[in-house]
Amino acid sequence: MLEFDYIEGEPIIPAILENGNKTLILDFFIDSGADMTMIPLSFARLLGFESWKIEEVENARDAGGGTVPYFVRSVQIIIGNKKLTIRIACSLQDNVPFLLGRKDIFDRFQVCFNDKDKKVVFTEL
Repeated sequence: MLEFDYIEGEPIIPAILENGNKTLILDFFIDSGADMTMIPLSFARLLGFESWKIEEVENARDAGGGTVPYFVRSVQIIIGNKKLTIRIACSLQDNVPFLLGRKDIFDRFQVCFNDKDKKVVFTEL
């Protein structure tokens, strides 16, 4: 079981992304409504994802009804003491938040939000 206190009153947790010898420590908003974990383009580039093919670009709907173009890559993520390989959506824009989505996470953990105590608990399945 992994338990995290909310950051600034929101279900935001620290996590580490790794791609080869590149590492980023980021705070992710846990979004049970997001299909995939998403990062902005500038951070995708910091992980070494400099190029993509036009055929790889997909579009996600944002909360405002618009679309966000992205491409998908695999990375290692470390949440607490657990290291997983996940797929992340690398946005082609920089104006997107760091989102921890369901794919490759919620099928491995039961994720419980405790808004009263401002905590989130990941229980391995």
